[in-house]
Amino acid sequence: MYVRTKSTCTSAQGQHVRQDKVNMYVRTRSTCISGQGQHVHQDKVSMFFKTRSACTSGQGQHVRQDKVNMYVRTRSLCTSGQGQHVHQDKVNMYIRTRSACTSGQGQHVHQDKVN
Repeated sequence: MYVRTKSTCTSAQGQHVRQDKVNMYVRTRSTCISGQGQHVHQDKVSMFFKTRSACTSGQGQHVRQDKVNMYVRTRSLCTSGQGQHVHQDKVNMYIRTRSACTSGQGQHVHQDKVN
């Protein structure tokens, strides 16, 4: 499931604005191969929320912001046989707020508010 809303605008003063309002990704995957060794790969829930805005003004200022970047994933990987391999990511939740700005004087600022 993938839902996205994007808008791009360039004003008369040469300002460029790009916004991704909602970027939502939900996936459920299961792969199984049986035989001498069984292979199971499952992505139970992969949920991704993103809100981005990028703006370049007439003075050459560039602002890029990721307001909320939320990622929740549950993974299980098992291979049985002579040697067993188990890899599990039960819950991997990632919330991030980033802002990057480059001013007309060439200054670059990159901030991760909450990681």
